[in-house]
Amino acid sequence: RLDLVPVLVPDQEWDRLSRAIVQRARLIDAVLGDLHGSQALLRDGSLPPSMILGSPCYVRTSVDRKGGPRRFLYNYACDIARNAAGEWVILGDQTDTAIGNGYVLASRVALSHGLAGLFRDCNTKRLARYFLSLQESFQAICRRDDGRIVLLSPGPESPSYFSHAYLSRYLGYTAVQSGDLTVRDNNLYLKTLDGLQRVYLVVCKQPGHLMDPLHLPGSGLAGIPGLVQAARSDNVAMVNRLGSGVVQNHSLAPF
Repeated sequence: RLDLVPVLVPDQEWDRLSRAIVQRARLIDAVLGDLHGSQALLRDGSLPPSMILGSPCYVRTSVDRKGGPRRFLYNYACDIARNAAGEWVILGDQTDTAIGNGYVLASRVALSHGLAGLFRDCNTKRLARYFLSLQESFQAICRRDDGRIVLLSPGPESPSYFSHAYLSRYLGYTAVQSGDLTVRDNNLYLKTLDGLQRVYLVVCKQPGHLMDPLHLPGSGLAGIPGLVQAARSDNVAMVNRLGSGVVQNHSLAPF
């Protein structure tokens, strides 16, 4: 479903809004690093331990109190709206599986074809630069120029599957489901007709707490046995890191 009348945001307003969202993403990433590290925010009462430690999205296997600072967020999205005063506000954060970049790409393509005159006259900012930077950042995480990157989706039963498939096709990644992957000797592989092929980066579109039935109870057939240990061994990178979804709780907003 496409909105035939797009929301037009002037450059100056968008620049201010985008800077604020980047700032928020950096703050959330720092909070996630602390919650899975020294946990100073829990000890000093800045965040209620019950909301964090009692959340099913809190992946305890991602906690490393002796290690250095780690980055958790590589891909972030949020829902925004205008309030009665005309100011932009955040309605919710998507830190685990950022949803929407496939939809916005499909909507932009449809808009540029269906309302070509409006699209041209408004001097609309192109999306290509964003997706190019996305590819470059993912490739940097992958640490190999020829490393295989896959986009892990729950499958066609997911309401967002169209977005997953569209995005993976645009970026040139392989769209997979849990059953397409296997862990051998702490390495992640894609099952193909030509044999197993090593996977170096997983762009996750299914919740992090459903990734591995060996370490995360409740994953069932949705998980990949051994994935947590492969990630902890730095043999495969995850976007975003397991445990990122713990701050999506709307109850944490006042804090």
